[in-house]
Amino acid sequence: MRKLSIDYDIPEKDLEIAKGLMSGKAFNKNSIHNDDSNQLTGFLAEIAFKRLFWHLEFEYVGHRSFEHDYLLGAIKFDIKAKQRNVLCQPDYDIHIRTSQRNYDCDYYIFASVYKTEKVEFMSYMRKDMFWRNCRVYSEGEGQDFTEKAEAGKLRYCDTLPITDLIDKVETYVYQKAFGEK
Repeated sequence: MRKLSIDYDIPEKDLEIAKGLMSGKAFNKNSIHNDDSNQLTGFLAEIAFKRLFWHLEFEYVGHRSFEHDYLLGAIKFDIKAKQRNVLCQPDYDIHIRTSQRNYDCDYYIFASVYKTEKVEFMSYMRKDMFWRNCRVYSEGEGQDFTEKAEAGKLRYCDTLPITDLIDKVETYVYQKAFGEK
């Protein structure tokens, strides 16, 4: 069976780079953690993405954009990363606050960060498709987790495999380089 996630083992140098980018405080009032550990998770996923896919013409813009992390031409990608203490499974939830619903991005790339050891790129989806297909939970609602703020949830297995996105981008880059259609 074909493995659908793309994994990246986090070397110590990337962990140190990510720690250097952290602010020392919670990202926002709706963060699950009261410290900056959510920032570490996001930075580790952004660094891992660049390391894995450096050859595919993705441009990192996360340092100047609050709403998306990478560009491919005019297409905007936002990496959504979740910290976990276990390896991710296809039936685990993706969770995005509705306050981010109108952010200027076209696609979400979904990643799971296992401790500070591994980034698992699980899947992707057009932002509009995510919001059409997810279930929105209100603040205070939830089954395994009580929401601090309104959020959309969808399982990884209900999105598109990250390997499909990478195949499409590799084809695009090849066609662009060789002038083929």
